[in-house]
Amino acid sequence: MRCPRPRGSRSNEATGDVYVADTGNGRVDEFDSSGPSSAAWGWGVADGTTAAFQTCTTTCHAGISGSGAGQFTTPAFIAVDNSGGASAGDVYVGDTGDNLVTKFDSSGDLVSSWGSGGQTERLDRDWRPVRFARGRSQSTRPATCGL
Repeated sequence: MRCPRPRGSRSNEATGDVYVADTGNGRVDEFDSSGPSSAAWGWGVADGTTAAFQTCTTTCHAGISGSGAGQFTTPAFIAVDNSGGASAGDVYVGDTGDNLVTKFDSSGDLVSSWGSGGQTERLDRDWRPVRFARGRSQSTRPATCGL
């Protein structure tokens, strides 16, 4: 499957794996350190029809758009915890369509999510609320994106 709109990418410094926020397919694509895509995460990515979170490793489909647990509307930002601490390797995906941040472990298992419908906020240095900003994280343009 082609990756029509990759928006953000980050790498796990310990393993070399790269994670891509695949906005056009409504999912996260994982590439192993040798380059080929090794998995896709999102709703319906394994069969194209199941309305539940799935991890796919072969012949993956576009995700089913929505705001359920582990579901994406517009995955655009991605971060990997490279701290070396207890959450090392965890992947954070920011969805600008739902204003959600979803946390996965390095295997793609859903851990938690927070935010909702335009209300996702954080505090700035002066303890004032700051809205979840739309924009781009570090972008990438691989020739193919996913299995």
